[in-house]
Amino acid sequence: MLLAAATSLPLAHLYELGRRTIWAPAIVHAAIDSFKVVEIPPDAVLTFSLVLAGVSIIVPMLALVVPRRLSPAPVPSQRARRRTS
Repeated sequence: MLLAAATSLPLAHLYELGRRTIWAPAIVHAAIDSFKVVEIPPDAVLTFSLVLAGVSIIVPMLALVVPRRLSPAPVPSQRARRRTS
């Protein structure tokens, strides 16, 4: 639950930066869950789990340092388009 709560803001930020498309957060989420395809030896489970939790929290937080000026311009809503037409 802590991991889900910690990554919700960065994934929402990626959604907004991507002009409200789900692709960027979906790729980051898939990368976080990709560890499930790796078989871990029983004696390394604790260490692997702690490292994975740390990386899974820190890497999505890097999305928050992307400046808004590098993101594409927002798409105007339909309501705004109707007013200008």
